[in-house]
Amino acid sequence: MGYFEITALTGAIFNAALAVMVMRGKVRSELHLAHLGWGIGLTIWNVATVVVPFQKTPEGALLWVKILHLGILFLPICMLHVCLKITHSRPTRWIPFLYFVHACLALTLHGRLYVEGVRMTPYGYWSVAGPLFHVYGVLYTVETSWFMVLLWSQRRAAPSTQKAGVTALMVGLFILVTCGANDMLPIIGVMEYPFIHAPFLPLANLAANLYAIMLAYAVLQDELMDIHITMSKAAAQVVRVGFVFMIALMLLFVTWIVAPHAFTAFYFAAALATVVISTTTASVLFPRLFGSGGDRLERRILGDKFEYDARIRAFIVSAQESSDADQILKGLHEILVNVVRVSGYQVMMMEDARHKLSVLREHPRQTAAHTPANGPDSPLLQYFRTTGNEYLATALPSENPFAKESESPARRSLAESGAELCFPFTVSAEPFGLLLLNERTEGRRYTATDITLLTTMARNLSLALNNIRLRHQVIQESELLGRMSRGMAHDMNNLLTPMRAILQLMAEGTPVEALREALLPLASRNLETVSEYIQSSLFYSEHACCDFQPGAIRDVVEAAAATLREHCEREGIKITLQTFTAAALEMDKSFIQRAIFNVLSNAVDASGRGSEIRVEVMMLDQTGAEQDRIRIQVIDQGEGISPEHLQKLFTPFFTTKNRGDARRGSGLGLAICGKVVQMHGGTVDITSQPGNGTIVSIDLPIRQKSAASLHLMKPLLQPAADQAEPDGAQVCSTKQSPRSHGHDSRNGLFAAQPAGFDPPA
Repeated sequence: MGYFEITALTGAIFNAALAVMVMRGKVRSELHLAHLGWGIGLTIWNVATVVVPFQKTPEGALLWVKILHLGILFLPICMLHVCLKITHSRPTRWIPFLYFVHACLALTLHGRLYVEGVRMTPYGYWSVAGPLFHVYGVLYTVETSWFMVLLWSQRRAAPSTQKAGVTALMVGLFILVTCGANDMLPIIGVMEYPFIHAPFLPLANLAANLYAIMLAYAVLQDELMDIHITMSKAAAQVVRVGFVFMIALMLLFVTWIVAPHAFTAFYFAAALATVVISTTTASVLFPRLFGSGGDRLERRILGDKFEYDARIRAFIVSAQESSDADQILKGLHEILVNVVRVSGYQVMMMEDARHKLSVLREHPRQTAAHTPANGPDSPLLQYFRTTGNEYLATALPSENPFAKESESPARRSLAESGAELCFPFTVSAEPFGLLLLNERTEGRRYTATDITLLTTMARNLSLALNNIRLRHQVIQESELLGRMSRGMAHDMNNLLTPMRAILQLMAEGTPVEALREALLPLASRNLETVSEYIQSSLFYSEHACCDFQPGAIRDVVEAAAATLREHCEREGIKITLQTFTAAALEMDKSFIQRAIFNVLSNAVDASGRGSEIRVEVMMLDQTGAEQDRIRIQVIDQGEGISPEHLQKLFTPFFTTKNRGDARRGSGLGLAICGKVVQMHGGTVDITSQPGNGTIVSIDLPIRQKSAASLHLMKPLLQPAADQAEPDGAQVCSTKQSPRSHGHDSRNGLFAAQPAGFDPPA
């Protein structure tokens, strides 16, 4: 076997492997099917080229020459089809017709119209053209010129980061087309090159190897065939050795041209095998020999494919073993920015207190055009909750037929945020966070392999982050119990001191009249405070049930404000109500009244004498998949809230009010408000600046969903038996009634309250 057969066999192996590699990227892709036809044609041609020189008779040679032409016949039309898909050109009706013409020419191989016979040349048997071969020559010229023009136009229009791949494909095809035309010369009887009178030299099989290198570069570096190849360490080493092999083959071929008589077939093959074996052995025994220096040139040639998959999977394993959220997020940043090469990302997590998504980490700062809707009715949360899909892309439609209703608003919300991909963090099919990815750097595209790896990463991060959330929740609840027990013990001791003093004085014979004036009012007030303290603690700790009934939110706000009328009159504080909607709301009236009372009470305590508290009720515009919602805003002109306290407002038993007097606070007012709003599927937002007052916004859906859609509001540590609830108006997070605690949450604070509050129209 000489150099001619070796180059043909190498071309067959490399192009067959490349065709299979591309085909695995997306089996049903028209682009990949067309390239598979091209690869099969190249392989048949190169294999037949190896076999023909070993034929002893003209008859045997003629059979294999016809097989060789069968492979060559479909090469130009397959490559034209590939280039049309690569350049995103409009489909042309000429393509099926041209396939039909080439198929008809292939049928004529049975006779002598296409190949008339064979002739002997210095390189073995060569075919003799029949009449129809010249028709193929015309088709070859037209189709190759066509796809070269297409690639040239694509190269001019492509961004700078994609020009290299298109250029590589153009150069590889130009060399292959030119050398293919060169090898047609003996077929039409030309054995010497015109003008220079040099003997014919076959070059097409060598050009097939060069083309394989160029296309491999285009596929690996610029993902020209809509695939993304990832390599383990072993696969990456095979590719490196393969490049060494191709370089050695080219150098040996040049040496053979310079001194053709210095090489025999054996020495040619032995030299090539020696280079490959020595390179492979050295890479195993002396890995640092190939690891010194930078990898800039290698990455320029092969992109970021080496160990891409391995690095992501290594991060997944480390994240599963980590209990530190900051460490996981730092590793995620490294993977997204330096491996996947995203231009920006956002990690959003659900705040348990406010039941809203908040940005946990982003790169760079303020990377998105704006943060997507982050309430419980966020289109993105609705999409993942209803479809169960593992990602959403702005450009790729979902294959789930049930996702169409929620897909459009979700994709629109994603596009408005400036992101291209979104992956959910889920637990029990319920999303508790989102990972939003912007476009990749240098104009690269997300491929199917990228999405598969990122989906696997998001799925495993969901487990890791949820485990951290559960541990954090257990720690928080333990700290909460400790803080509650310490606080209640201290407060109860202070509040019960006047009653203990009364009993002690009565035991000593002190007249009741003296006690009535000095201690009884204080003891009575403290007893009421203890009762409210206990009721608030029971309400917050129990899993209450909501009895949803339609009602006017204006009436509920008026009732809540009326309970503060006496205190407001005494402090000279005015509460005004402005209602911009008359819509009825499905709600538990006593719970909502309690939540609004808590917010108003905080506003009154923060306001100075003669100030005004404005309460506004308005309808919010419906956006995307969100429900119709009502917003209740409580706006005060008080002292405001410092930034450090603003982050802790919904933490149970956190309070800045004085303890031990009428203005003391239990630290449960806003925690209860958040819980009530959460049970109604709403959200609470608080904006404030020291000295500029505070705005509390409560957003509530007009219509309540079924219990199955409200699982997000339940504690993560709740037993699985409580996860399934029957559809209906009543939503409970446990089978236990709040009255089983000896406390009727509907007849406590709001029982028999005066209705004298008269808000402005």
